[in-house]
Amino acid sequence: MKKNHMLINQDCCICDEIESGKFPSPYTEKYEAENRCCAETSDFIVFPSISPLAVGHILIFPKYHITSLSKLSYKALMNLEMLIHHLSDYIIDDFNTSYIFEHGVSSDGLGGCGITHAHLHVIPLTINNINKINVQVINTYPNTIKGNLVDLMCRARKTKMYILFGNNLNELYLSCSSEIPSQFMRRIIANTMGYVKWDWRESTGKEYFVSTLGKFSTSKLFLNL
Repeated sequence: MKKNHMLINQDCCICDEIESGKFPSPYTEKYEAENRCCAETSDFIVFPSISPLAVGHILIFPKYHITSLSKLSYKALMNLEMLIHHLSDYIIDDFNTSYIFEHGVSSDGLGGCGITHAHLHVIPLTINNINKINVQVINTYPNTIKGNLVDLMCRARKTKMYILFGNNLNELYLSCSSEIPSQFMRRIIANTMGYVKWDWRESTGKEYFVSTLGKFSTSKLFLNL
């Protein structure tokens, strides 16, 4: 990646990791990985989630500092769609489909999960669990609209906070609110799957993390997307 310090937030741990290429301490020892990059493009870099909720739980980060994916350009959003399709080939099996979600905020330090560098979760889930999760989110935030990724992100640009979620890039959901609890989606997904732990800060699921890195061990390439 060609570094552009005008697009880097010096206080952002994700910006630091992207620039240095090093998995930060203490995670290096916990997960026994010096670098957690799975794949990258000119716009994005892909990491396994810390405290993943399943094998194949990955995060897509823009390489430059923005607080929500709604701030991406039209071209970058189209490239993001292609990247999601490509990554899905590596993380799903016959029983699962790719589920995506993002907790978008309008500015640094506002809500979210403590990391305000925009990131999209991609996680393999069963359709049954996906349906249960969607119902819970929509019941909690009934101000929900449906559409494709690009259109929804254009709508989200004027909102203070939102959740993007779904498993079909042409039929995603966007829930907008002035307040959304930290790690709201992680909690719902964990509860639906019968997990007690959901907080990424607890550094759980090492075996899922290692297995996820293994899925990409032969494909850590710069993708021309």
